Amino acid sequence: MTKNDYISKIFSNEDQFQAATYLYINNNYPKLRKLIFHVPNEGSRNPKEAMKLKSMGVLAGVPDLILLKPLCGIELKMPNGKVSPAQKELHGIWGEAGIKVYVCWNAEQVCNLIEELIKIKEYERKENSNHGA
Repeated sequence: MTKNDYISKIFSNEDQFQAATYLYINNNYPKLRKLIFHVPNEGSRNPKEAMKLKSMGVLAGVPDLILLKPLCGIELKMPNGKVSPAQKELHGIWGEAGIKVYVCWNAEQVCNLIEELIKIKEYERKENSNHGA
C-alpha cells in the first residue's frame, strides 16, 4: 500500500483504520516490522474472562500501537472519536515517565508522525555512532 493509497482510503471504523495503518507501516518501513505491534486490550468480555486478563496484566487505556524505538504509543481515532478517560489517564502516566503518546485522527497524521519518528531514530543512531569516535 502506497502512502497515497493509505491517505486516500476511507475507513468505516477504527479497526479498519488500525489494520490499514499496520499494513502501511509494514509495507513501507521494513525496519519497523518487529518494532511496532498492537496489544489487544479492546473488546467486550464476560466478567470471568475480563478478570483473568486483568490478572495477566491487561491494562485499560494502552495505545493501539506500541513502537519500541523510539519508544512511544500511537493511539488511532476516527475523526468523530474520543480519547477515553482511561486513555487520558494512561497517556498522562506514560508522559510523566518520558514516553510520548501520539493521537492520530487520520492517515495523513500517521504518515507525518512515522516520518518524524524515523528522523528521530536516525538522529539517535548518528548521535550514538559519534560517541564511539
